[in-house]
Amino acid sequence: MKLIHRYLFASLMLICCACEDFLTEIPETAIPEEEAMTNLASAEEIVVGIYSCLKNSSLYSGALVQATEVQSDLLYAAIGYSNQYGNFHRWEVNPNESELLNIYGGLYQIIARCNFFMNHAEEVRATLKNETERKTMDKFEGDVRFMRAFAYSDLIRTFCAPYDSLTSDETLGVPLYLHYREGNGGSSVKKPRATLEESYAQVLDDLTKADQLVTRVGSDAAFITEGAVDALLARVYLYMQKWDKAIEAATNVIEAKSGSYTVYSLADANSYVSTSSGVMSEYKAMWTYDTADEIIWKISFSTTDRGGALGTLFMGITGGLYNPNYLPAKWLVDAYGGYDLRYTTFFSIVNTMQGYEGEVIVKYPGNPDIDGSAGTYYTNMPKVIRLSEVYLIRAEAYAMSGETQKANNDLTTLRKARIQGYGTAAHTQEGLMGEIQEERAKELFLEGFRLADLKRWHKGFTRQPQSGTITGENYSSFKVSGNDKRYTWPFPQHEVTASGGLIIQNEQ
Repeated sequence: MKLIHRYLFASLMLICCACEDFLTEIPETAIPEEEAMTNLASAEEIVVGIYSCLKNSSLYSGALVQATEVQSDLLYAAIGYSNQYGNFHRWEVNPNESELLNIYGGLYQIIARCNFFMNHAEEVRATLKNETERKTMDKFEGDVRFMRAFAYSDLIRTFCAPYDSLTSDETLGVPLYLHYREGNGGSSVKKPRATLEESYAQVLDDLTKADQLVTRVGSDAAFITEGAVDALLARVYLYMQKWDKAIEAATNVIEAKSGSYTVYSLADANSYVSTSSGVMSEYKAMWTYDTADEIIWKISFSTTDRGGALGTLFMGITGGLYNPNYLPAKWLVDAYGGYDLRYTTFFSIVNTMQGYEGEVIVKYPGNPDIDGSAGTYYTNMPKVIRLSEVYLIRAEAYAMSGETQKANNDLTTLRKARIQGYGTAAHTQEGLMGEIQEERAKELFLEGFRLADLKRWHKGFTRQPQSGTITGENYSSFKVSGNDKRYTWPFPQHEVTASGGLIIQNEQ
């Protein structure tokens, strides 16, 4: 981000968090709200601050991803683990978990800053002198509307029950704050939870408007593009079971053109490239160096400006030996098969400090260009939206619409880029969803989707004892039903208490 060092301006003005009591006095060093966004330059500062919020280590480079995956069926607590996210893994999540507070607060902080921008946008527009400035302001607003929709969509998928069109008007959603001075900026006013239907309607309203304002085109982007807007629309429509709309939005991404060139292409695990670390597959290079035409949107890190490090939880090398907190589920490892080249990107067979010999997770090995001379932190840029997810969204929507051949075609396209010598998918309608569900588990492993997927599919699971992992109740001997209410996280108790009864807690 070329303006990242100018973020200080926005951070001084917009210190806010949904999970903290708000300040009632303006510090002497702060800029009064009415003076903070008055022209195009200061509007740009606010947008830079919003992008910077994404680097919060409790969000996409940390807890929001890690806690959801740890709670799922894909990970097992390793012998000797530090109990990090232990309550999530044991399904004993309570409303006072610090991780819940930090995730909830981090997402509402993004929303608060978006609201600040939107509340002052017309003031700035009144100062604009020409069409070029107006287009620049439109670009800023498109980014902000996308970010607000993005944050609300993740609040919904973690803190709300799965969508059902028959009950969405009665199911509780999230508190909808659309003004900076309303609950999450400058006052302690709280709002009740909107319905799930109203919550999704707000997300779609922002994305529809963003779709009209965002004009950037290109892959491997650290800023919002047309493809990012369409991809998030496809994801939201999938969660809402609006199959036709999910297909339409996903197709817009897959078929996106820039002149005569296709914008996005899958990183091919069968093709090899030279890197500073040696020859590796295009797919492995994407996970090591965080760059590929498959990436629709990523959160930009640098050596001096990084977020969290997803790899530490799964590698944790101490004294030259691996010391992982969690190991991959054996059923998942076995599902890749001998010709699936994702296996060598995600796993390595090693001896750990605890005496375990087998697969450990190396999907986030640390980008040498980020860690560099600073040391090994296992820091990789979060690749928040990728083309492979979009193919899987469309395949699932096709399957649920009864379009078996089209769903198989999308599975074929993805698998050819991942599996050596793969032929053609030819699954029957009866077996199709099972294949897609397993493919999502394999392709989107440790990217923060699994818990939400199991919840929306009403799919339970049973953990089985396996080598190198902790045994006993709630560890390797544990069963969850598909309709377990604990799939939905409780709201932070601080928010429930501070609302004076307005925010109703989720059943647990």
